[in-house]
Amino acid sequence: IAEIDEMMSNDIKKIYKAIALSFERQTGVDCNVIMEMSHEGFGRCAVIADRICIVNKYFKDAHRFSYRTLEALFEDGDKTLQSAMDIYAEYKPCIKQN
Repeated sequence: IAEIDEMMSNDIKKIYKAIALSFERQTGVDCNVIMEMSHEGFGRCAVIADRICIVNKYFKDAHRFSYRTLEALFEDGDKTLQSAMDIYAEYKPCIKQN
């Protein structure tokens, strides 16, 4: 197959950072994006808010990760953001407040 280059890896991370930023703007909760990717395109990207993992994406062929149009990117980003909001709302009551 093909090896993933650093530019592609950075592009993937930027997409998830954009989702984290949108989540922060809507909720006021700080997020962290954690990404680990091998040179072969295997890896994981996670977005953490408080102590809750709101996005968890596993890649087995990251060199094929792309969107054909900007509309497809925006649509998938909106779906991912809504899913993150739903996960956060579901698990927020379970977190102990310090």
